[in-house]
Amino acid sequence: MSRIRDLLYCFVYNPTVNNRFELAETYYYEKQYAISLTFYLKVAEISTDKDLQYYCLIRCANCFEIAGNRKHSIMMLYKHAINLLPSRPEAYYYLSRMYENYSDWIDAYTYAEMAQNATPKNDVYTTKLNYPSKYGPKFQKAIASWHIGRGEDSRSLLIELKNTVFNDMDIAHKYSLQQNITKLGSSEPHTIYHKDNYGRLKFPFTNADKIDRTYAQSMQDLFVISILNGKQNGTYLEIGGGHPNNGNNTFLLETIFNWSGLALEKDVSLVKKYNAIRKNKCIEQDALIADYDSLIKEVSSEKIIDYLQLDIEPATNTYEALTKVPFDKYKFRVITYEHDYYADITQTCREMSRKYLKDLGYKLVVNDICSDRNKRFSYEDWWVYPELIDSTILSNMCNDNLSTYKFVEEYFYK
Repeated sequence: MSRIRDLLYCFVYNPTVNNRFELAETYYYEKQYAISLTFYLKVAEISTDKDLQYYCLIRCANCFEIAGNRKHSIMMLYKHAINLLPSRPEAYYYLSRMYENYSDWIDAYTYAEMAQNATPKNDVYTTKLNYPSKYGPKFQKAIASWHIGRGEDSRSLLIELKNTVFNDMDIAHKYSLQQNITKLGSSEPHTIYHKDNYGRLKFPFTNADKIDRTYAQSMQDLFVISILNGKQNGTYLEIGGGHPNNGNNTFLLETIFNWSGLALEKDVSLVKKYNAIRKNKCIEQDALIADYDSLIKEVSSEKIIDYLQLDIEPATNTYEALTKVPFDKYKFRVITYEHDYYADITQTCREMSRKYLKDLGYKLVVNDICSDRNKRFSYEDWWVYPELIDSTILSNMCNDNLSTYKFVEEYFYK
Protein backbone atom coordinates (compact mmCIF):
# COMPACT_ATOMS: atom_id res chain seq x y z
CA MET A 1 0.00 0.00 0.00
CA SER A 2 2.95 2.34 0.53
CA ARG A 3 3.67 2.19 -3.22
CA ILE A 4 0.09 3.18 -4.04
CA ARG A 5 0.32 6.03 -1.54
CA ASP A 6 3.52 7.27 -3.15
CA LEU A 7 2.05 6.99 -6.64
CA LEU A 8 -1.09 8.86 -5.59
CA TYR A 9 1.06 11.60 -4.12
CA CYS A 10 2.96 11.91 -7.41
CA PHE A 11 -0.30 11.86 -9.39
CA VAL A 12 -1.94 14.59 -7.31
CA TYR A 13 1.00 16.93 -7.79
CA ASN A 14 1.88 15.82 -11.30
CA PRO A 15 -1.10 14.16 -13.13
CA THR A 16 0.87 13.00 -16.17
CA VAL A 17 -0.07 10.11 -18.47
CA ASN A 18 2.79 8.09 -17.08
CA ASN A 19 1.73 8.59 -13.45
CA ARG A 20 -1.85 7.64 -14.31
CA PHE A 21 -0.59 4.54 -16.08
CA GLU A 22 1.60 3.51 -13.13
CA LEU A 23 -1.42 3.76 -10.85
CA ALA A 24 -3.58 1.75 -13.27
CA GLU A 25 -0.97 -1.00 -13.42
CA THR A 26 -0.41 -1.08 -9.68
CA TYR A 27 -4.11 -1.23 -8.86
CA TYR A 28 -4.55 -3.97 -11.49
CA TYR A 29 -1.84 -6.17 -10.00
CA GLU A 30 -3.25 -5.51 -6.53
CA LYS A 31 -6.54 -6.91 -7.93
CA GLN A 32 -8.39 -3.65 -7.37
CA TYR A 33 -9.91 -3.82 -10.81
CA ALA A 34 -12.66 -1.21 -10.53
CA ILE A 35 -10.29 1.63 -9.72
CA SER A 36 -7.61 0.40 -12.12
CA LEU A 37 -10.25 0.49 -14.86
CA THR A 38 -10.84 4.21 -14.38
CA PHE A 39 -7.14 5.01 -14.70
CA TYR A 40 -6.72 2.77 -17.76
CA LEU A 41 -9.67 4.46 -19.46
CA LYS A 42 -8.27 7.93 -18.83
CA VAL A 43 -4.83 6.92 -20.15
CA ALA A 44 -6.47 5.49 -23.29
CA GLU A 45 -8.34 8.78 -23.70
CA ILE A 46 -5.46 11.25 -23.28
CA SER A 47 -2.34 9.40 -24.39
CA THR A 48 -0.88 10.07 -27.82
CA ASP A 49 0.92 6.69 -27.85
CA LYS A 50 -1.34 4.36 -29.83
CA ASP A 51 0.34 1.20 -28.55
CA LEU A 52 -0.21 2.37 -24.97
CA GLN A 53 -3.82 3.27 -25.76
CA TYR A 54 -4.30 -0.17 -27.32
CA TYR A 55 -2.87 -1.90 -24.25
CA CYS A 56 -5.06 0.12 -21.87
CA LEU A 57 -8.22 -0.73 -23.82
CA ILE A 58 -7.41 -4.44 -23.57
CA ARG A 59 -6.71 -4.07 -19.86
CA CYS A 60 -10.10 -2.39 -19.44
CA ALA A 61 -11.69 -5.38 -21.15
CA ASN A 62 -9.74 -7.67 -18.81
CA CYS A 63 -11.11 -5.79 -15.80
CA PHE A 64 -14.67 -6.21 -17.05
CA GLU A 65 -14.08 -9.90 -17.79
CA ILE A 66 -12.91 -10.49 -14.24
CA ALA A 67 -16.01 -8.74 -12.90
CA GLY A 68 -18.24 -10.75 -15.26
CA ASN A 69 -21.60 -10.09 -16.93
CA ARG A 70 -20.34 -7.28 -19.17
CA LYS A 71 -20.21 -9.07 -22.51
CA HIS A 72 -21.06 -6.12 -24.74
CA SER A 73 -18.73 -3.71 -22.93
CA ILE A 74 -15.87 -6.17 -23.24
CA MET A 75 -16.45 -6.77 -26.93
CA MET A 76 -16.76 -3.05 -27.56
CA LEU A 77 -13.38 -2.43 -25.92
CA TYR A 78 -11.66 -5.15 -27.94
CA LYS A 79 -13.19 -3.79 -31.16
CA HIS A 80 -12.16 -0.27 -30.22
CA ALA A 81 -8.58 -1.55 -29.81
CA ILE A 82 -8.78 -3.25 -33.21
CA ASN A 83 -10.03 -0.05 -34.81
CA LEU A 84 -7.12 1.83 -33.21
CA LEU A 85 -4.37 -0.60 -34.33
CA PRO A 86 -5.76 -3.18 -36.77
CA SER A 87 -2.27 -4.54 -37.45
CA ARG A 88 -1.80 -5.88 -33.90
CA PRO A 89 -3.07 -9.39 -33.13
CA GLU A 90 -3.86 -9.35 -29.40
CA ALA A 91 -7.38 -7.89 -29.50
CA TYR A 92 -8.38 -10.25 -32.32
CA TYR A 93 -7.20 -13.19 -30.22
CA TYR A 94 -8.99 -12.15 -27.05
CA LEU A 95 -12.14 -11.38 -28.99
CA SER A 96 -11.99 -14.87 -30.50
CA ARG A 97 -11.82 -16.30 -27.00
CA MET A 98 -14.83 -14.23 -25.99
CA TYR A 99 -16.87 -15.58 -28.88
CA GLU A 100 -15.72 -19.11 -27.97
CA ASN A 101 -17.03 -18.60 -24.43
CA TYR A 102 -20.45 -17.80 -25.90
CA SER A 103 -20.24 -20.61 -28.50
CA ASP A 104 -20.34 -18.11 -31.38
CA TRP A 105 -18.09 -20.33 -33.43
CA ILE A 106 -18.16 -18.50 -36.77
CA ASP A 107 -17.02 -15.28 -35.11
CA ALA A 108 -14.51 -17.17 -32.97
CA TYR A 109 -13.00 -18.67 -36.12
CA THR A 110 -13.04 -15.34 -37.98
CA TYR A 111 -11.19 -13.42 -35.29
CA ALA A 112 -8.72 -16.27 -34.72
CA GLU A 113 -7.93 -16.11 -38.44
CA MET A 114 -7.46 -12.34 -38.18
CA ALA A 115 -5.14 -12.76 -35.21
CA GLN A 116 -3.11 -15.32 -37.10
CA ASN A 117 -2.77 -13.00 -40.09
CA ALA A 118 -1.80 -9.96 -38.00
CA THR A 119 1.83 -9.09 -37.24
CA PRO A 120 3.01 -9.64 -33.64
CA LYS A 121 5.10 -6.75 -32.32
CA ASN A 122 6.60 -8.65 -29.37
CA ASP A 123 6.99 -5.41 -27.43
CA VAL A 124 6.55 -4.70 -23.73
CA TYR A 125 2.76 -4.66 -24.07
CA THR A 126 2.68 -8.10 -25.69
CA THR A 127 4.73 -9.37 -22.75
CA LYS A 128 2.52 -7.70 -20.14
CA LEU A 129 -0.60 -9.22 -21.72
CA ASN A 130 0.98 -12.71 -21.75
CA TYR A 131 -0.12 -12.97 -25.34
CA PRO A 132 0.72 -16.48 -26.65
CA SER A 133 1.87 -15.35 -30.07
CA LYS A 134 3.46 -18.69 -31.00
CA TYR A 135 0.33 -20.75 -30.55
CA GLY A 136 -2.68 -18.75 -29.34
CA PRO A 137 -4.38 -17.81 -32.63
CA LYS A 138 -3.74 -21.20 -34.22
CA PHE A 139 -5.12 -22.97 -31.15
CA GLN A 140 -8.27 -20.81 -31.26
CA LYS A 141 -8.64 -21.54 -34.95
CA ALA A 142 -8.30 -25.28 -34.32
CA ILE A 143 -11.02 -25.30 -31.66
CA ALA A 144 -13.41 -23.17 -33.71
CA SER A 145 -12.73 -25.21 -36.85
CA TRP A 146 -14.21 -28.32 -35.32
CA HIS A 147 -17.43 -26.55 -34.42
CA ILE A 148 -17.99 -25.14 -37.90
CA GLY A 149 -17.58 -28.50 -39.62
CA ARG A 150 -13.88 -28.38 -40.48
CA GLY A 151 -12.86 -31.46 -38.53
CA GLU A 152 -9.82 -32.37 -40.60
CA ASP A 153 -8.51 -28.79 -40.41
CA SER A 154 -8.94 -28.93 -36.65
CA ARG A 155 -7.00 -32.20 -36.36
CA SER A 156 -4.21 -30.94 -38.60
CA LEU A 157 -3.82 -27.71 -36.65
CA LEU A 158 -3.78 -29.50 -33.29
CA ILE A 159 -1.17 -31.99 -34.45
CA GLU A 160 0.91 -29.16 -35.93
CA LEU A 161 0.79 -27.32 -32.61
CA LYS A 162 1.86 -30.40 -30.69
CA ASN A 163 4.73 -31.13 -33.05
CA THR A 164 6.07 -27.57 -33.27
CA VAL A 165 5.34 -25.41 -30.23
CA PHE A 166 4.13 -27.79 -27.53
CA ASN A 167 7.01 -26.98 -25.17
CA ASP A 168 6.23 -23.27 -25.40
CA MET A 169 2.63 -23.67 -24.27
CA ASP A 170 1.36 -22.86 -20.81
CA ILE A 171 -0.01 -25.77 -18.84
CA ALA A 172 -3.67 -24.89 -19.48
CA HIS A 173 -3.18 -24.97 -23.24
CA LYS A 174 -1.16 -28.19 -22.98
CA TYR A 175 -3.95 -30.01 -21.17
CA SER A 176 -6.59 -28.60 -23.47
CA LEU A 177 -4.52 -29.67 -26.46
CA GLN A 178 -4.27 -33.21 -25.10
CA GLN A 179 -7.98 -33.43 -24.40
CA ASN A 180 -8.93 -32.16 -27.84
CA ILE A 181 -6.48 -34.36 -29.75
CA THR A 182 -7.62 -37.40 -27.79
CA LYS A 183 -11.28 -36.53 -28.33
CA LEU A 184 -10.90 -35.93 -32.06
CA GLY A 185 -8.43 -38.78 -32.66
CA SER A 186 -7.64 -39.82 -36.19
CA SER A 187 -9.96 -38.99 -39.03
CA GLU A 188 -9.01 -42.20 -40.81
CA PRO A 189 -11.45 -45.14 -40.72
CA HIS A 190 -10.45 -48.23 -38.80
CA THR A 191 -7.95 -50.38 -40.66
CA ILE A 192 -9.75 -53.70 -41.07
CA TYR A 193 -8.52 -56.98 -42.49
CA HIS A 194 -10.94 -58.74 -44.84
CA LYS A 195 -10.61 -62.29 -46.11
CA ASP A 196 -9.99 -60.92 -49.61
CA ASN A 197 -6.51 -60.00 -48.33
CA TYR A 198 -5.72 -63.53 -47.16
CA GLY A 199 -3.18 -64.01 -49.94
CA ARG A 200 -1.39 -60.77 -49.01
CA LEU A 201 -0.63 -61.73 -45.40
CA LYS A 202 3.05 -61.60 -44.52
CA PHE A 203 2.45 -63.80 -41.49
CA PRO A 204 -0.04 -66.58 -42.38
CA PHE A 205 -1.12 -68.70 -39.42
CA THR A 206 -3.25 -71.68 -38.53
CA ASN A 207 -6.97 -71.12 -39.17
CA ALA A 208 -6.39 -67.72 -40.78
CA ASP A 209 -8.84 -68.80 -43.46
CA LYS A 210 -11.64 -68.78 -40.85
CA ILE A 211 -11.46 -65.02 -40.44
CA ASP A 212 -13.88 -62.99 -42.56
CA ARG A 213 -12.78 -59.67 -41.05
CA THR A 214 -11.13 -58.07 -38.04
CA TYR A 215 -12.78 -55.65 -35.59
CA ALA A 216 -9.95 -53.78 -33.87
CA GLN A 217 -9.01 -50.22 -34.83
CA SER A 218 -5.61 -51.19 -36.25
CA MET A 219 -5.82 -54.99 -36.53
CA GLN A 220 -4.59 -55.59 -32.98
CA ASP A 221 -6.73 -58.74 -32.97
CA LEU A 222 -4.94 -59.98 -36.08
CA PHE A 223 -1.57 -59.36 -34.43
CA VAL A 224 -2.52 -61.32 -31.33
CA ILE A 225 -3.88 -64.32 -33.20
CA SER A 226 -1.04 -64.24 -35.75
CA ILE A 227 1.78 -64.29 -33.24
CA LEU A 228 0.00 -67.06 -31.30
CA ASN A 229 -0.47 -69.06 -34.54
CA GLY A 230 -4.26 -69.14 -34.47
CA LYS A 231 -4.53 -70.30 -30.87
CA GLN A 232 -7.91 -71.64 -29.78
CA ASN A 233 -9.39 -71.24 -26.28
CA GLY A 234 -7.01 -68.48 -25.20
CA THR A 235 -7.46 -66.05 -22.32
CA TYR A 236 -7.41 -62.26 -22.10
CA LEU A 237 -7.68 -59.31 -19.74
CA GLU A 238 -8.98 -56.19 -21.48
CA ILE A 239 -8.23 -52.97 -19.57
CA GLY A 240 -10.45 -50.46 -21.33
CA GLY A 241 -13.18 -52.54 -22.96
CA GLY A 242 -14.72 -49.79 -25.07
CA HIS A 243 -17.35 -50.71 -27.63
CA PRO A 244 -18.11 -54.45 -27.76
CA ASN A 245 -17.23 -54.94 -31.45
CA ASN A 246 -16.47 -51.61 -33.13
CA GLY A 247 -12.76 -51.01 -32.65
CA ASN A 248 -12.62 -53.83 -30.12
CA ASN A 249 -9.50 -56.01 -29.81
CA THR A 250 -11.09 -59.16 -28.38
CA PHE A 251 -14.37 -59.66 -30.26
CA LEU A 252 -12.66 -61.71 -32.98
CA LEU A 253 -10.78 -63.78 -30.40
CA GLU A 254 -13.99 -64.55 -28.54
CA THR A 255 -16.23 -65.34 -31.51
CA ILE A 256 -13.93 -67.16 -33.94
CA PHE A 257 -11.27 -68.64 -31.66
CA ASN A 258 -13.37 -69.28 -28.55
CA TRP A 259 -11.29 -67.23 -26.14
CA SER A 260 -12.48 -66.41 -22.63
CA GLY A 261 -11.68 -63.32 -20.67
CA LEU A 262 -12.76 -60.23 -18.80
CA ALA A 263 -13.01 -56.56 -19.76
CA LEU A 264 -12.84 -53.48 -17.52
CA GLU A 265 -14.63 -50.32 -18.56
CA LYS A 266 -15.46 -47.12 -16.65
CA ASP A 267 -18.24 -45.93 -18.99
CA VAL A 268 -21.51 -47.47 -17.78
CA SER A 269 -23.21 -47.16 -21.18
CA LEU A 270 -20.38 -49.08 -22.86
CA VAL A 271 -20.51 -51.77 -20.18
CA LYS A 272 -24.21 -52.29 -20.93
CA LYS A 273 -23.59 -52.48 -24.67
CA TYR A 274 -20.74 -54.91 -24.16
CA ASN A 275 -22.68 -57.28 -21.94
CA ALA A 276 -25.71 -57.16 -24.25
CA ILE A 277 -23.90 -58.88 -27.12
CA ARG A 278 -20.74 -60.48 -25.73
CA LYS A 279 -20.33 -63.92 -24.22
CA ASN A 280 -17.47 -62.84 -21.96
CA LYS A 281 -18.41 -60.15 -19.49
CA CYS A 282 -17.35 -56.57 -19.02
CA ILE A 283 -17.43 -55.03 -15.55
CA GLU A 284 -17.82 -51.40 -14.56
CA GLN A 285 -14.45 -50.66 -13.01
CA ASP A 286 -11.98 -47.79 -12.69
CA ALA A 287 -8.73 -49.26 -14.00
CA LEU A 288 -6.68 -47.19 -11.55
CA ILE A 289 -8.18 -48.79 -8.44
CA ALA A 290 -8.88 -52.31 -9.70
CA ASP A 291 -7.80 -55.41 -7.80
CA TYR A 292 -6.01 -57.05 -10.71
CA ASP A 293 -5.00 -60.15 -8.81
CA SER A 294 -8.65 -61.03 -8.14
CA LEU A 295 -9.72 -60.11 -11.66
CA ILE A 296 -7.06 -62.26 -13.30
CA LYS A 297 -8.14 -65.20 -11.14
CA GLU A 298 -11.60 -64.82 -12.68
CA VAL A 299 -10.03 -65.15 -16.13
CA SER A 300 -7.91 -68.21 -15.43
CA SER A 301 -6.42 -70.31 -12.65
CA GLU A 302 -3.14 -70.37 -14.59
CA LYS A 303 -0.24 -67.99 -14.07
CA ILE A 304 0.02 -67.30 -17.78
CA ILE A 305 -2.60 -65.19 -19.57
CA ASP A 306 -2.47 -65.08 -23.35
CA TYR A 307 -3.30 -61.44 -23.94
CA LEU A 308 -3.30 -58.18 -21.97
CA GLN A 309 -4.75 -55.03 -23.48
CA LEU A 310 -4.15 -51.59 -21.94
CA ASP A 311 -6.22 -48.85 -23.56
CA ILE A 312 -7.60 -46.06 -21.35
CA GLU A 313 -7.19 -42.28 -21.40
CA PRO A 314 -5.19 -40.16 -21.00
CA ALA A 315 -1.70 -41.61 -21.47
CA THR A 316 -0.75 -40.99 -17.85
CA ASN A 317 -3.66 -43.14 -16.68
CA THR A 318 -2.70 -45.99 -18.99
CA TYR A 319 0.81 -45.98 -17.59
CA GLU A 320 -0.50 -45.91 -14.02
CA ALA A 321 -2.76 -48.89 -14.79
CA LEU A 322 0.23 -50.74 -16.25
CA THR A 323 2.15 -50.34 -13.01
CA LYS A 324 -0.75 -51.82 -11.03
CA VAL A 325 -0.83 -55.11 -12.98
CA PRO A 326 0.79 -57.86 -10.82
CA PHE A 327 3.54 -58.86 -13.25
CA ASP A 328 5.35 -60.52 -10.35
CA LYS A 329 2.57 -63.15 -10.22
CA TYR A 330 1.48 -63.43 -13.84
CA LYS A 331 2.96 -63.40 -17.30
CA PHE A 332 1.22 -62.36 -20.50
CA ARG A 333 2.12 -63.83 -23.86
CA VAL A 334 1.04 -60.73 -25.79
CA ILE A 335 0.45 -57.12 -24.72
CA THR A 336 -0.95 -54.23 -26.75
CA TYR A 337 -0.18 -50.99 -24.94
CA GLU A 338 -1.79 -47.71 -26.04
CA HIS A 339 0.71 -45.00 -25.17
CA ASP A 340 -1.15 -42.27 -27.13
CA TYR A 341 2.10 -40.47 -27.83
CA TYR A 342 0.35 -38.13 -30.28
CA ALA A 343 -1.78 -36.76 -27.42
CA ASP A 344 0.48 -37.17 -24.38
CA ILE A 345 1.25 -33.70 -23.03
CA THR A 346 4.02 -35.09 -20.81
CA GLN A 347 5.78 -36.75 -23.77
CA THR A 348 7.07 -39.29 -21.24
CA CYS A 349 4.59 -42.16 -20.96
CA ARG A 350 5.74 -43.99 -24.07
CA GLU A 351 9.36 -44.17 -22.93
CA MET A 352 8.42 -44.97 -19.33
CA SER A 353 6.19 -47.84 -20.46
CA ARG A 354 8.93 -49.21 -22.69
CA LYS A 355 11.48 -49.19 -19.91
CA TYR A 356 8.99 -50.73 -17.50
CA LEU A 357 8.08 -53.63 -19.78
CA LYS A 358 11.63 -54.24 -20.98
CA ASP A 359 12.81 -54.45 -17.38
CA LEU A 360 10.15 -57.12 -16.83
CA GLY A 361 11.53 -59.17 -19.72
CA TYR A 362 9.02 -58.25 -22.42
CA LYS A 363 10.07 -57.64 -26.01
CA LEU A 364 8.79 -54.81 -28.19
CA VAL A 365 7.69 -56.44 -31.45
CA VAL A 366 6.13 -53.45 -33.24
CA ASN A 367 6.40 -49.83 -32.11
CA ASP A 368 4.31 -46.75 -32.74
CA ILE A 369 1.37 -48.23 -34.58
CA CYS A 370 -0.62 -45.71 -36.62
CA SER A 371 -4.12 -46.04 -37.98
CA ASP A 372 -3.75 -43.14 -40.42
CA ARG A 373 -1.82 -43.37 -43.64
CA ASN A 374 -0.04 -40.08 -43.00
CA LYS A 375 1.45 -41.57 -39.80
CA ARG A 376 0.58 -38.56 -37.67
CA PHE A 377 -1.19 -40.41 -34.87
CA SER A 378 1.37 -42.72 -33.28
CA TYR A 379 -0.55 -44.35 -30.46
CA GLU A 380 0.39 -47.96 -29.62
CA ASP A 381 3.17 -50.52 -29.02
CA TRP A 382 2.85 -54.31 -29.35
CA TRP A 383 4.78 -56.58 -26.99
CA VAL A 384 5.35 -60.27 -26.21
CA TYR A 385 7.00 -62.30 -23.50
CA PRO A 386 9.56 -64.01 -25.79
CA GLU A 387 9.91 -67.23 -23.80
CA LEU A 388 6.20 -67.90 -24.34
CA ILE A 389 6.20 -67.28 -28.12
CA ASP A 390 7.35 -69.57 -30.93
CA SER A 391 10.83 -68.27 -31.77
CA THR A 392 10.39 -68.64 -35.54
CA ILE A 393 7.11 -66.71 -35.54
CA LEU A 394 8.62 -64.05 -33.30
CA SER A 395 11.62 -63.66 -35.58
CA ASN A 396 9.37 -63.22 -38.61
CA MET A 397 7.01 -60.72 -36.99
CA CYS A 398 9.50 -58.61 -35.03
CA ASN A 399 10.22 -55.16 -36.39
CA ASP A 400 13.31 -53.69 -34.75
CA ASN A 401 13.27 -50.30 -36.49
CA LEU A 402 12.17 -48.05 -33.62
CA SER A 403 12.85 -44.83 -35.51
CA THR A 404 9.70 -44.89 -37.66
CA TYR A 405 5.96 -45.16 -37.08
CA LYS A 406 4.23 -48.25 -38.45
CA PHE A 407 1.11 -48.09 -40.58
CA VAL A 408 -0.67 -51.38 -40.00
CA GLU A 409 -1.29 -52.33 -43.64
CA GLU A 410 2.40 -51.91 -44.40
CA TYR A 411 3.21 -54.16 -41.46
CA PHE A 412 0.75 -56.97 -42.22
CA TYR A 413 0.57 -57.11 -46.00
CA LYS A 414 3.04 -58.06 -48.70
